[in-house]
Amino acid sequence: MINVKRHNPILKNRLAVFLQTGDAEGLADYLSHLSHQEFRTASFLLSEELLLLYFGHSRTKKEDQDFWHFFTTVVPLFPKAYLGTFLKALAVLYEDEAVRLDDSRFLKYAREHAGLIDCRKILEMMLPRLKKPSEVEFLLSLFSNTLPSEFCTSFLLKSGTLPCYYVLFKLLKMQDATSELLRKYCVLLMRKGDHLSFNMACILRSYFDLSDLPGTFSLQLRPYQLGKLDESYEGFSAIIKN
Repeated sequence: MINVKRHNPILKNRLAVFLQTGDAEGLADYLSHLSHQEFRTASFLLSEELLLLYFGHSRTKKEDQDFWHFFTTVVPLFPKAYLGTFLKALAVLYEDEAVRLDDSRFLKYAREHAGLIDCRKILEMMLPRLKKPSEVEFLLSLFSNTLPSEFCTSFLLKSGTLPCYYVLFKLLKMQDATSELLRKYCVLLMRKGDHLSFNMACILRSYFDLSDLPGTFSLQLRPYQLGKLDESYEGFSAIIKN
């Protein structure tokens, strides 16, 4: 296990100057000249402290002094090193509603810079944190085009949140998935063991008329409820949370 030195006042102050002045290019250049040990420390300081401090809700940010300016300037230069650092901060800033995912610069990054590994990292980090089905669909539209469809299903299953399960339900309807594949998804959901996942398996079993699933379900769906699953996210939520 790599031991990360978490305290370096000189390094921290230097990083802070770049953030204060909006100098994303200077930050990228500075990071590229650090030793491995110093870079690991800088990555920790940026993701856990500085990016949150300077781009959180309490700050009034100019166009060239906000999170997306630094993300889209620094990350494309060396995504293997920088993407994880910025994603950790993005997850917190998003949950605090300090950043928006539909920023035009993030869209441009997705179109021009995000490689296959980058797309997977972003989906794995952000999908479980998204609060609305529309945001889940938006992120998938940005970063799943280069991925096989089964990867999208896998990410949604793994995320295990209400918005992700609703999008998964819609996706499976559009894909016209086979009974064998749907049964496989149900078994994976049941193995997760939590209430929401078990109810999701029950919904898939009832909606797609699957049989021979192992185990029993506490959720019993009536025929009229199957129609409500199609009506809206609210209807789906009321049933799956039962």
